[in-house]
Amino acid sequence: MDGGLGTWKVDIDRSPGVEAFAIASGTPKELCTEEVLSKTLVTISMDGDEFTSKTEIPGIPTKEYKFKLGVPFEYDAPDGRKFKVTTTLEEGKAVERITTETGDEITTVREMSGNEMKATTTAMGQTVTQYLVKA
Repeated sequence: MDGGLGTWKVDIDRSPGVEAFAIASGTPKELCTEEVLSKTLVTISMDGDEFTSKTEIPGIPTKEYKFKLGVPFEYDAPDGRKFKVTTTLEEGKAVERITTETGDEITTVREMSGNEMKATTTAMGQTVTQYLVKA
């Protein structure tokens, strides 16, 4: 997962449908605009076997959490929703399995290639792919 370390931003031009998918999955509309999504930064760092993920979304406090591969943890999203998350490495891809407060399952598969990350998320029978680039 070393290729995933660094600061990333959504390439909104190559990520059609992300706004609608985020709204459909329960993210507040004000956090799903093209302007907000294109300015959101995610920074992933590592210290030993522990990862830190920091999300900076315009207009709301920065959110940071720490995790270890294969170890479930509780996550409070910047919009207040609560999740249980487990991240693993499978065939060179980072796989996040997320359970919402209502029991819904969300899976995100992240594939890194150079300065690009492809994140494919499936929730409630819908799938969306977003591309992120190193900021």
